[in-house]
Amino acid sequence: MRLTEGFSPKTIETYSKTINQIPGVLGVQGIEPRWLGDQIVMKVGVYLDNDTRVTEAYAIGERLNTR
Repeated sequence: MRLTEGFSPKTIETYSKTINQIPGVLGVQGIEPRWLGDQIVMKVGVYLDNDTRVTEAYAIGERLNTR
């Protein structure tokens, strides 16, 4: 599965649950994980409140990167 850059739905659901626990995240729009060598790299789309300031959105993105 790794050679085709595939991920099990259970793994993606685990990522989604973790992301949804981050304060400020209202939901997950989509997750596109892939392998880069021995690391997992993800493209993640999240929903935020319409009133979220850019600086706060950036901080949420930084928290996503460290999870």
